[in-house]
Amino acid sequence: MGRGLRSDTAERIALARQDSPLSMGPMFGELATHFNISGGMVAALVNAHEQTVLRWFFGRSEMTPAWIKASVKLFAVLTWMYTANKDPLSGSNREKTAQLALYIKEFNELANI
Repeated sequence: MGRGLRSDTAERIALARQDSPLSMGPMFGELATHFNISGGMVAALVNAHEQTVLRWFFGRSEMTPAWIKASVKLFAVLTWMYTANKDPLSGSNREKTAQLALYIKEFNELANI
């Protein structure tokens, strides 16, 4: 699931958000880093390559419709987590994945999915 968040990840995403404030990739990256979710973890969840996800986060490439479709549920869950003031994930990747699974379950129940 990747190597975790680098120290400059949030700064690079912030620059991409300044350049293109409504681009989904940097917004996705901002939400993911807010919740301590690495590009590698996102990649595993949406079945993409980590470098592809990082290019989205950093505004280096646009998310194509196929990738938006693959990522939209995770993006929605992260948006809901943000608005519901959920705590960032903590622990190992395994622990963070388990915490995220609980949030996804709660989201699905609230959304009647």
